[in-house]
This record gives sequence, structure tokens and C-alpha cells, in this order.
Amino acid sequence: MNTIHKLHVAFLQPQALNLSGMKNLICIICLTLLAFIGKAQTIEEGITYMENENFAAALSTFESICKSDPKASQAYFYTGEVHYLMENFYHRGN
Repeated sequence: MNTIHKLHVAFLQPQALNLSGMKNLICIICLTLLAFIGKAQTIEEGITYMENENFAAALSTFESICKSDPKASQAYFYTGEVHYLMENFYHRGN
């Protein structure tokens, strides 16, 4: 019984918690979450630009996605769609 009591007291002591390690872990988790939350642009944003006839912004969005993720087939499709809507039929991709 005495051992259990000592364990509970040990958890309350700052040196037992290793606060500096926990702070580092919390910082890493927060930075990782911000990286995912702060994702620059999405397909949905580009589609919204395209629907509002803001073709320059839509094209920029889709091309940015294509550069960051070469396997993003939807971004390539919508890039072509924007060129079609702009009547830019002779555009050649880089």
C-alpha cells in the first residue's frame, strides 16, 4: 500500500514528468498539424476560382498542385479545363 502512495506522489513531481521533453514533443506535434492545416491550395479552391471565372487564379492553383504532387491527376485535368475555358487551345505544358 505504501508503494502505491509513493507512485502517485512521484507523478506530481516536475522532475518525474520530464517537462522539457514533453514541451519538445508538443512543439513537434503542433508544427506538424500546422503544416497539414496550412496546406497552400486545394482542388476545391481551384474549382471555385474556375466557377467564378477567375481563370488566372484557378490556373495558378492547379499548376501549383501539379508541381507539389505530380500524381494529382485531377489537378492536371482541371488545368486543361481552365485552358479550354480560356480558349487557349494551343497551350503546351512545361
